[in-house]
Amino acid sequence: MNLMESEREICRRLPGSAVSSAVGDGRFAPDNKGPRYTPDRHFASSQIRREIDLDFNKKSFAGTATATLKSLHEGAKEIVFDAVKLKVSKVEAQGRRLKFKHDGRKLTLNLPKAVSSGESVDVRIKYSVSRPTLGLFFIDSPRQVWTQGQDEYARYWFPCLDAPEEKATTEMIATVPAGFRAVS
Repeated sequence: MNLMESEREICRRLPGSAVSSAVGDGRFAPDNKGPRYTPDRHFASSQIRREIDLDFNKKSFAGTATATLKSLHEGAKEIVFDAVKLKVSKVEAQGRRLKFKHDGRKLTLNLPKAVSSGESVDVRIKYSVSRPTLGLFFIDSPRQVWTQGQDEYARYWFPCLDAPEEKATTEMIATVPAGFRAVS
């Protein structure tokens, strides 16, 4: 058994751990398929505002993500967010409710009108997550919730352009039960 196989075996023995699921699915195993490049995109994030209302008992939360995006080229209209296992209920942009397509991994929407290069647009997405598999973790003892976004885990708890080189300022508003403290 080589080192990588032994690490996987150890992590598989950790029941219910994020490490177990991440290592066990081969995410960190070298694929020998060559380099990975930044995904093609029409927009870049400049600001992300996240509002979440946590339900510890159900290990779920309702969220609203508002992303300020800057067009990278003339006539940009399609926006594709990474959004794994999120239940998206409503999308708004440019003052209008938008139709969207969500395949369980990607959330795709088209703006009502194309935007110019360098122009910014705010997109507001209402969604919920029940028992997230990665990115946001409900811990029973001691009772807490914490998040992990690196390197591409943010997509499991809020819709975003999820790539390590995507930089944006952020704002976090968390509603937590009485007696808890939110730190960001």
